[in-house]
Amino acid sequence: MREDLLIRGAELLEADAAKPDGIQFDLATWVKPSIRQEGADIYAFATVPEEKPPISCATSACAMGLFCLSGAFEEEGLSYHFAKHGGGYVLLPDLTDDTGYQRDGFLAAAYLFDISYEDASYLFDPDNYPADKLTGAQAELYVADRIREYTLGNIDEPYHDDYRNRNHDDDSADDSDDLFT
Repeated sequence: MREDLLIRGAELLEADAAKPDGIQFDLATWVKPSIRQEGADIYAFATVPEEKPPISCATSACAMGLFCLSGAFEEEGLSYHFAKHGGGYVLLPDLTDDTGYQRDGFLAAAYLFDISYEDASYLFDPDNYPADKLTGAQAELYVADRIREYTLGNIDEPYHDDYRNRNHDDDSADDSDDLFT
């Protein structure tokens, strides 16, 4: 586990939550315009933006989306790309390793923080949060607190039992405890 990077992420979330003009935190989207764009579905950009979306109240983002836009993990290789999705384009976090292998979404988070896919999902997947902890500054602080607790070894064990018993459509091969050996 890269505790130093996880703490850096928690600090970034806390700092952004304190800014009135920070992102509109929304754990249910990677990054999207705060106001729906004509021709795009609710979670997408109508076209691929020519410039990086701003870290401002005009942008909604989750923790990983904020990490991508901020550049705080650029040295570690975290980046993003846009992919066609439904009625628009979604921003996906990605991280390319030294061999050129690209990891997207929660796999990028797992690789960046040197944690399992299961734990990346525990920290960043909206499906693993209460419905009232998905949007706004208080939700952003809740995610930061969960990250800090995780670095101390405080994990909600019933979550892990529930995760192991869920039907994993696209991540069943990626939920090993040791993804990087």
